[in-house]
Amino acid sequence: EKPFRPQVGSNLRGMLFELISPQMNHAISKEIDLLIANYEPRCRLVQVRNMPDLDRNGYSVSISFYVVNHSQPVEVETFLERLR
Repeated sequence: EKPFRPQVGSNLRGMLFELISPQMNHAISKEIDLLIANYEPRCRLVQVRNMPDLDRNGYSVSISFYVVNHSQPVEVETFLERLR
């Protein structure tokens, strides 16, 4: 029998296995927004932008935020893709 392991986080990994569509693009953006709001109290989120990349079968994501007690905004860019 497998030990019980509570899952913390989201279904973002599972979302990457869904078909790329405008609805899924919006859902991923909102999920990232929710994750940051729930699990990173040291930042004030400005914007999450993601663009589907059909050729690479994933999403280019850009997250803009302010770190608490710092006046300069931070922008993180990454590529989300499913791993087998």
